[in-house]
Amino acid sequence: MKAAPEVLTLCELGALLVFRHDERPDVFNPVIHADKVKQSQLDPNAQFFFAYTGWAILAESGMEGKLAEWRLTSDNDIQDYLQAAAEKATAKPPKRTT
Repeated sequence: MKAAPEVLTLCELGALLVFRHDERPDVFNPVIHADKVKQSQLDPNAQFFFAYTGWAILAESGMEGKLAEWRLTSDNDIQDYLQAAAEKATAKPPKRTT
């Protein structure tokens, strides 16, 4: 099994295709995009929204085979994946003994 995309990658993909009220969908604005991605890293609900959106985009774009390879084929799979990523991000590193 190959590694699934990082949560940040899924958030970046979701942020590309979800538009805010102050954003023009026909013009890419790197400042607004960066703000959405930053918000996804600060707010767990925003992170879930953007990462789930990125996953849903992949699921609808003919990437079913790749999602199956990554074992991200259902809503429960993506929720488990995001939970594991959150736990990994907040885990304390093991103590080093010298």
